[in-house]
Amino acid sequence: MSQAPDWWGVENKDQYDNLIFILSSDTPEDICAFVGEPSEGLERIQIYKNVIFWTFDRQVYQKCNWWKKTAGANVYWTETAFDITLEEPCSCGVSYC
Repeated sequence: MSQAPDWWGVENKDQYDNLIFILSSDTPEDICAFVGEPSEGLERIQIYKNVIFWTFDRQVYQKCNWWKKTAGANVYWTETAFDITLEEPCSCGVSYC
């Protein structure tokens, strides 16, 4: 995990780290545009190629935008990751994620 951000994968029991592998034809930017901005101070995301590193605060996870959106989304789970499939293709060009 040499490309992981410094805040991801640290031994902090108050945060929950996720690694999202984009397996569909959607780009990570498409996924970010679909899900929206992470909740400030509660969760963080960073893109590397076809992967999104995502961390949220365990104590207030239900307030986190990404958690709310992915909990009810069309999500494909594997043992170690999940992939969000968008209902319709996006054309967004978002680069803030």
